[in-house]
Order: sequence, then C-alpha cells, then structure tokens
Amino acid sequence: MKFTFLGNHSSMIRVIGWEHEILTIVYQNKRHYEYYAVLKKVFLDFTSAESPGKYYHEFVKDKFHYAEIIMGKE
Repeated sequence: MKFTFLGNHSSMIRVIGWEHEILTIVYQNKRHYEYYAVLKKVFLDFTSAESPGKYYHEFVKDKFHYAEIIMGKE
C-alpha cells in the first residue's frame, strides 16, 4: 500500500494510503479508518489537494462505506 504523510499539511489528517480500492486514513488523533470502493483518482486528488480536510468533507465523507480499524496494543 502506498501511504502519503499529510501531517504537516493538515490539522485533521496525518496519513492516507490506497490499495485495491481501499482508502486508508489515519487521523491526527491516530484513529484509522478504511473506506471501500474508492477509485485511485480520489486518492491522487486527495494527496494533491490544497486542503486535505476540505477535500475529505467534499469527496469522501458520507460517500463510501467505511470501518474503523482498531489497532492492537503491543
């Protein structure tokens, strides 16, 4: 999976990744979500958006099925 760090560019989103139509978003609060049936174009546009948070609200939020990914503690 290709990940792009947005931490210095977004107050909301830390990292995004995409593979096999699954968009993974890691928020600044470290919560992980997967969004399903996401075209690669959405990922590419997201990574180049002037405001990742605005892009998320306009093109991702409430547009795809999603699930929170609970990370295990080591």
